[in-house]
Amino acid sequence: MLDIRFLFQKKVFAPEQFEDIFDEILKRILNKESKNWEWITNILWKPKKKTKKLVIVIDNIDRCHKDLAFELLLTIKNFLEQKGVVFIIPIDEDEIKKHIKNQGNNPNEFLRKLFNTTVTIKKISEGDLFDFAKNLNDNYKLDFQIEIISIVAQQFSRNPRKIIQFLNVLQTEILLSKKQEETELIPKGAITENLAFLSKKLIIREEWPELYSELKNNTHLLEDTNDSIIENKGHHYINNFELNTEQRNFLRRTNHIRPNHNNYELFFINKDSFKDIPDKTNNLVESNDLIGIKEQLKSEEITFAKLIEFIDSKFETSLNRGELKTTIVNLISLIFNLSIDTDTNVKLEEYIYKSSKFLGGFRSFISSQKRNEILSLIDSKLTLAFIEKHPKLSKNILKNLYNNINNKEDSKELILDFIKIFKSEPNKLKGVSATFSKYLSSDQNFTEKAKNLLNDEVVIENLIESSLIDDYINKIENNIENESSSQKLELITLYNEIIGLSETQIGNVVNKIIPFINTVNDLVKTPFWLTKLKPFIASVNNTKIETDLYNLVNGKQTWLWQQYNSQWNKENYQNTLRIFLEVLTELYCITNNSTHKNQLFKWLNQYYSKNESQELIVFTNNIFHYIISKFETYNWPFVQHIINRFNQVTDWNTKKEISNTLQLMLEKTNAENGLTEQQIQSIYTSYINLIDEDNEEDIIQWISESLVNKVLTKDFEEVISNQNDSKKFDLLKLLMRLDKNILIENIITAILKDIECGKINEVFEKIEAEKVSKDIVIKSIKSTLKEIDREDSNFECLIESFSKSSFSDKVIHNSIAEKIKNMLARDENEEILFALKVIGNLEISDSRKLQAVKTLIQDINESNFEGEDIELIKKMKSKYK
Repeated sequence: MLDIRFLFQKKVFAPEQFEDIFDEILKRILNKESKNWEWITNILWKPKKKTKKLVIVIDNIDRCHKDLAFELLLTIKNFLEQKGVVFIIPIDEDEIKKHIKNQGNNPNEFLRKLFNTTVTIKKISEGDLFDFAKNLNDNYKLDFQIEIISIVAQQFSRNPRKIIQFLNVLQTEILLSKKQEETELIPKGAITENLAFLSKKLIIREEWPELYSELKNNTHLLEDTNDSIIENKGHHYINNFELNTEQRNFLRRTNHIRPNHNNYELFFINKDSFKDIPDKTNNLVESNDLIGIKEQLKSEEITFAKLIEFIDSKFETSLNRGELKTTIVNLISLIFNLSIDTDTNVKLEEYIYKSSKFLGGFRSFISSQKRNEILSLIDSKLTLAFIEKHPKLSKNILKNLYNNINNKEDSKELILDFIKIFKSEPNKLKGVSATFSKYLSSDQNFTEKAKNLLNDEVVIENLIESSLIDDYINKIENNIENESSSQKLELITLYNEIIGLSETQIGNVVNKIIPFINTVNDLVKTPFWLTKLKPFIASVNNTKIETDLYNLVNGKQTWLWQQYNSQWNKENYQNTLRIFLEVLTELYCITNNSTHKNQLFKWLNQYYSKNESQELIVFTNNIFHYIISKFETYNWPFVQHIINRFNQVTDWNTKKEISNTLQLMLEKTNAENGLTEQQIQSIYTSYINLIDEDNEEDIIQWISESLVNKVLTKDFEEVISNQNDSKKFDLLKLLMRLDKNILIENIITAILKDIECGKINEVFEKIEAEKVSKDIVIKSIKSTLKEIDREDSNFECLIESFSKSSFSDKVIHNSIAEKIKNMLARDENEEILFALKVIGNLEISDSRKLQAVKTLIQDINESNFEGEDIELIKKMKSKYK
């Protein structure tokens, strides 16, 4: 026991006093004579046996402030010479040397003079620490797995004390976890069956609190830390937290240590409110995995109501934790996805719109200012789809989106996505039109991406203002390599095609380009600018500009024609000539100046008449086809040129191309305008003369298609009539083989109309031999009856033959009766007798015609006839009373 009285002595006021006291203590301990400071003997213990040496250990000097550490060493130095005393001073040599050096001394020399000897303690190996930790585990019967002992020994390989402390912490955590599991706050075994992962979590918590905080707020990052660690410019991050080397190595070394379930959050909470929610669901919800969630709903692993309750709870918890840019982003994205997915949107609407205690936090959040912090982190396409699906609920989101588009430095991709979604909503498009125009004016890549969107009338009308077009026209430059200028022209062209430029704008853009073309005769620049000019010509409505265009074409025609013979087969020349002819055609279509029109046609025909290139013939022919199709039918001045070209060319493919133009003219011809009879017959004659076994089907098809226009029938039959009998029957055979019934009817009609009386029976025999359909022959006879007159030389033989023919039916008999009944009232006996003979062959079913015939027969004056003729008249009168 200490005698308290002796502790309250006067303060030692000088170093010499302390030295004296120290000496007295040593003498007393070492049983030496003591003369002074007898009170010391009452403080010290009484040794049981003689003490030979005293060991004094002074620790932690290197942890003192640098000035104090140096002072302590100097003070200790004064006591080192005491006999029978050994001083042991454990220090970190590197640290103490820094302190000594800071005082201006040579560290090595100072320590050499201070200490008689030094002993360097070797580093404790990881194996030693493992054994140390294992012995603790065995001696105290902790029963930890070897895996736990290993990761603890590895992490605290320099500090045995920390191993002891950590194992104590781990035991405490295990006891708490058992209690949580016993009271069913968390699922049984959720932690106690995953002690290796618990150890991993605790190491992070004890060693790196800031990293622990990051992982606690984003537990999904622990699922696979290798995937979660992101490298950027030599730095490594997990989420937004930058890892040092030790942290990164630990996470990678322990990446395989994971729990046997996916609910990582259980290691960070005291109670699990959703024990009946599958472990997988938490992961799917946090990672916005819609497909996985739908699979769970389909397999009934979770109900939709429970899912929404879980999302709602997760939302509230994450919001309170401030996890805006992580979990909240994923949860809002998931709700957006559920709201637009066809399988889940209807069910979700019950929670979004109807009074429900769930998703209230979501509704409040998207209406609050906090949404501004995270909407830019959500996939813009998803946000836009949600706005489109739920316009009332997302008014504030739309405002935020407008703000992002119109006020952020770069919202190009966002505005393009916005337009794709709302391309049919003018009011929304107008809300971004100013920003859209700004990007169009300043960014070529943006303009290129936006071109496809601008093909829509609603889009271009509400996004492009007329003033922007004016600005673009002013900025067109005479430089074909200027991509910006080219893009502006493309946009102006597109706007003109869909919306239409004003007359002033048309004039401005045409007047801008004409000088660019006039100043060059170049096979690269000329076609470039002609191509840019062409789309605007059709809208020109100004005589002066039209004249300027004519003068431009005149100049270029002279230049191109001069080069034709030497350049016609060169690609650059061909390209230039083609676009030149297209520009010429557009001018031809708009000009009302007959002089200009005639001259433009002559230039066009110049190239049409050239034989060097089949491609050029086809190209110019297609121009004529374009002109014919563009306007109402009129008396085309170039018809004969096209017919002549058809007859001149020998290449069948070229001939077929020209036939398309001939066919179009045949189709558009009417009774007043179009082709003349001579031109129609010329075309059909050319067709028929071309027929051979290689092309017969094509030509017959042309004829058949053209005769849909009934105006042409008479001219076609006239052409057939002009053929010899052999040709006619050759055509008939061909048409029979090709099964062209309408044409067969036309051919037979033509044969019958022109038949010689002596060959009628022969012709009908041939028709029967060809096995022509009776219906077709009947139609041909009817057509012939309509066209023949009493004045035709073969009238009587045709009428008599038709009246006797087996092909004739009641309709034909009635038609014949109509044709000849008036002959019964004639003065010529021959005509009366002919009519009676024919009527004798008929079965007249038309009562009106029959009554007329009866009356006329009864009125015949018999006194004008003799012999057999009187007998015939009496017989017919008796028959037709």
